[in-house]
Amino acid sequence: MEVQTGELLAELDTADLVFVVREAEDELALSRALLEQARAGAREQELAIARAGYERALAQHEQMLAGARPEQIAMARADREAALARLVQVESGADEEELIVSRADLEKAEIALERAQAEYDRYAWREGFGASPQAATLQEATINHRATKAQYDRLKKLPDEADLEAAGARLVSAEAQLKLSQAGPDSQQVTASAATVAIAQAQLQLKEAGPRPEDADVAEARVRQVQTALERAQLALSRSQLEAPLSGTVSAVHVSAAE
Repeated sequence: MEVQTGELLAELDTADLVFVVREAEDELALSRALLEQARAGAREQELAIARAGYERALAQHEQMLAGARPEQIAMARADREAALARLVQVESGADEEELIVSRADLEKAEIALERAQAEYDRYAWREGFGASPQAATLQEATINHRATKAQYDRLKKLPDEADLEAAGARLVSAEAQLKLSQAGPDSQQVTASAATVAIAQAQLQLKEAGPRPEDADVAEARVRQVQTALERAQLALSRSQLEAPLSGTVSAVHVSAAE
């Protein structure tokens, strides 16, 4: 068989070697990107976010140290008074004047219902009278009587246990909020808030300082390491092919499949 210099004579199975080369190429691309990132430092958007985080933490800390504003305390006091008034109202139920008014409304509704019923009964025997104005008036009077009686029964009954519990819980919460606004933050809260400010400030300073030379050095070393691994993989792949060193005649190529 006549061959020319560099002509392929035999080739090993290179599936695994090709995979290793591709993996090394991807790793090299990633390492170069990380190197560029290390050289560039923080972007302007990252600096803006870090600066805003620090300013927000500082403002919250200063507000905590200053304590609640007078209007906040006044609002907490008003909430407490409203909660107390609600509890007293639930415990006492309806007052006498409300009961008198509600009872009068109920009596009016009963009279209206009786009149409507009597008017309806006078002509109820007529065919199709169910769609008459008298029938509609009777229905309206019935609904009004039911609603008025339900309102009167609600005012007359004893306070509901669930309403009492809800009103009591609201008062407890309002009193706690008022005490908190008057007392100001405790030492643990101040310490935690100060730590948050310190962390935010350190993060901002770190981004403002820019990239460190040692970070770029590490990234460059990583690029060289991966580059070497890629070259080694490419060399292994090239050795998987047997090429003719010279032009001439090949009488036989002795190769066998790997076990």
